[in-house]
Amino acid sequence: MSKQLAPIHYGLYKKIVLFENIERLMVEKTDRSEGHKILVDRFGDYVPLAPLENIIDHNNIHGWLQNVINTAEKRQASLVFALMNADTGLLEKVKEAYYEVGLETGGFFKAESAIEAFNHLNTVLLDGMPCDRVNKVIEQDENRVQWQTDTCVHTDNWQGQGVDVSLYYQFRQAFTNGFMKGLSGDYIYKFSDEYKMHEIKKIS
Repeated sequence: MSKQLAPIHYGLYKKIVLFENIERLMVEKTDRSEGHKILVDRFGDYVPLAPLENIIDHNNIHGWLQNVINTAEKRQASLVFALMNADTGLLEKVKEAYYEVGLETGGFFKAESAIEAFNHLNTVLLDGMPCDRVNKVIEQDENRVQWQTDTCVHTDNWQGQGVDVSLYYQFRQAFTNGFMKGLSGDYIYKFSDEYKMHEIKKIS
């Protein structure tokens, strides 16, 4: 990754902020503000909402961004672990948070094809660092895009906090369903956890 700030870094910062906005809504929906303070003390706070050039370590751009990603994922995974142990029914609140943020986010985009819908999705989903290259497109045309997750960059952060990463992908599916609905309602998303296969299909 570049040693100088570039558009790719600003884009990644926006993904992190969006991911943490989901967490904010999770805390609100589950009424866990007090418990969340403990997680902030343990893992670190949300990334500051400020111009990236004012907050990033310019001598370690890659390391700073990676640390922020790990902090965000571990803190959110730990929150999910606490919710699971308190009441598994609260996981529906988590899915609601993911869906609602996805719905709102999708409304900022327009897509004339499945390829455009796929590209828009990739501008908002947090999948590690750009250099991780976690997804491989299998098939694509105007009406359908199918891709596979070759490498999961979320496993260590989520399972390290006692949460099976497959649960995280359920949350991500809720986000993507909301995103596609907000985008136009003309696309559907399907995911196979067994094969880590994803598909966006145009339905109208």
